[in-house]
Amino acid sequence: MHTRTTRGIGGLLVAVLALAPLGAKDQAPRRASGGDSASVTAVVVDLVVRDKKGLPVTDLTADDFEVLEDGVPQQVGSFRLPSAEAGILPATTGAVNVVGTTAAARPSGSAGSASVVALVFDRLSPDSRRLTALAADRYVGKGAESPHVTGVFATDWGLEVIQGFTRDGATIRAALDKVGTRTGSQPSGSLAESRADQQRVNQLQNTLASIGTGTPQAGAAQGAAGADLQMAQMQQRMSETYTMLERDQAGYGTMNALTAVVNSLKLVPGRKSVLFFSEGLVIPPNVMPRFLALIDEANRANVAVYAMDAKGLRAESTQAEARDEINAYAAGRLDNGERNIGAGGAASRYLERNEDRLRMDPSSGLGQLANETGGFLIAGSNNFDKGFTRVSEDIRAHYVLTYSSSKPAFDGKFRSISVKVKRPGLTVSHRKGYYAVPPSADGSPVLAYEAPGLALLESSPLPNNFPITARALVFPTGESQATVPVLVGFDTRHLDYSNGAEGFSAEAVVIARLRDANGQVLAKMSEQYTLSGAAAQLANSQAGRVVFFRKPVMPPGLYSLEAIVYDTHTAKSSVRISSLEVPAPTASPVRVSSLMIVQRAEKVPQAERDATNPLYFGETLLYPNLGEPLSKAATKEVAFAFTVQPGKSPATGATMTLVRSGQVIGQAPITLDAAGADGIIRQIGRLPIEALEPGSYEIRMAVQAGTVAVNRSARFTVAP
Repeated sequence: MHTRTTRGIGGLLVAVLALAPLGAKDQAPRRASGGDSASVTAVVVDLVVRDKKGLPVTDLTADDFEVLEDGVPQQVGSFRLPSAEAGILPATTGAVNVVGTTAAARPSGSAGSASVVALVFDRLSPDSRRLTALAADRYVGKGAESPHVTGVFATDWGLEVIQGFTRDGATIRAALDKVGTRTGSQPSGSLAESRADQQRVNQLQNTLASIGTGTPQAGAAQGAAGADLQMAQMQQRMSETYTMLERDQAGYGTMNALTAVVNSLKLVPGRKSVLFFSEGLVIPPNVMPRFLALIDEANRANVAVYAMDAKGLRAESTQAEARDEINAYAAGRLDNGERNIGAGGAASRYLERNEDRLRMDPSSGLGQLANETGGFLIAGSNNFDKGFTRVSEDIRAHYVLTYSSSKPAFDGKFRSISVKVKRPGLTVSHRKGYYAVPPSADGSPVLAYEAPGLALLESSPLPNNFPITARALVFPTGESQATVPVLVGFDTRHLDYSNGAEGFSAEAVVIARLRDANGQVLAKMSEQYTLSGAAAQLANSQAGRVVFFRKPVMPPGLYSLEAIVYDTHTAKSSVRISSLEVPAPTASPVRVSSLMIVQRAEKVPQAERDATNPLYFGETLLYPNLGEPLSKAATKEVAFAFTVQPGKSPATGATMTLVRSGQVIGQAPITLDAAGADGIIRQIGRLPIEALEPGSYEIRMAVQAGTVAVNRSARFTVAP
């Protein structure tokens, strides 16, 4: 692959797959007419009611319940009694039809719908695996058919399907046998190593402090002890870094696996339950958004999670362990004369780790997961049979009611649900609420930080408070699909910065999603950016630029890109909407990518290259221009790039045309480079910028294949 400098001034014909960005105040973002507007039309709530003795209550009617959303009474639309044969029963003569905007809002067609149970086993010790598998086997029973449609799953660094959903008793029991004997991965022991490293550092610091001064012997001893301390601190940093990464990966693995199981139940009618066997959840700060999103997904899918503490009777409390460890660490610091525990240092990392230990306590992470999804926690016992009995009672004796929210608009806010029973002495278990955001057809969870931005993407008019740029490029891959690099850029100076004695902070959320021609969201991508530092670095931070990048793979079709940048401090945001097309392979004799203007290029070592990123042209990673004006002082050339993938006919050449204000100002032929080993031509060209007047330009590229020309285009601006 070679790069060429084109001295004739050229351009390209448009199949506009990447649109030029809109200015923040020049043009307000607009959604195509005819699009669907969505709102919350119904909310479904499963209820379990028990008396003071813990027994299920099954003789209540709709009039016995009061439903509140954010403290406001709601009108019950439909109501189903436990074990009712008639299915959904109207609560009043004027009840509305339940038309769900999500799978979770579609009630079961009849009370006879089979209940579904997912048995999910977290990464467990051998004893816990054996104990929980035997307990689950007793729950399933010895019959030829299970009373519930049951699936068996295991989490490790991902989801393992031991047995898909079935009612065949023998098949389920065989899967549980596998659980009892499988060998999942166990923590590496890096936490214990990190503790030992910390103790070693403390010992060496004490030794160094105790050495006298003023003699050659003391100087030599100090030098030796200082060298040992430096080596020990290096080892400690390595152990701490690995421990943090391992904690994050373990947490992500569990959250992603549980989310996949919950999403599989979205469209299933009837009672849906997840029985989760775990020794405690690992929820570091990086994983917390995924944990909260899991709870939200379970609530949206109307799935109740029952958490089983697989360790049963614990010898000692994890809260006590965390307390003792914190005290020991603090004592070590005080012994060395350190009185401050600052943010970002070893101490904060150490306390983060102990925060994880506190969440590992069953009453914390597991308890929250169960309580907020309408289930309960079984802990402190090696006998799970009573817990299984309660789960079975919940499945048989639950009520289902629906209501239409008095706030139907998607506003991205969390809506709390409270259900009260008028009869005294009864307790109600149910999900605690939901985020009022539209569903995503790709099944991706809604993270808490995404909710406000997703709601604003549904608003009208769309917000346009500060300049942002958004672009989607199309690079054909394989026989029919295309990789679609999505880029969203904004200058950090437009964010609100809080600045205090401890430094500055700013926070923004970027969300991009792709809708098909029917308005369905097929891909959703997001990132939360937190900018913080010392006050002296504020100016540098405000002079920065953030570029969000994702590369989903999409099938042929017409799409719209919707992108939003949301300032969490001020709730101000801006939206950009553009359209793109992934052409079908039969649409043209050759498959030509988007034409992109190159902002800059970087050579990347082979070991660091991403083979799935189409912006790699050989050893060079190209960074697309997102609409930033090109300065003659900063560059001498306008670089552009595109790819050509073989189709029915070979590409024989290309013609570039340069246009300004609708007038052709130059044209030149381009000799295409040789194809790479994968058969793809990766073409880079350059235009001299010194001859171009300030203003807006368009490059039109026509790739010739026999008698047919495939046209692409891109725009750029030369700064004054």
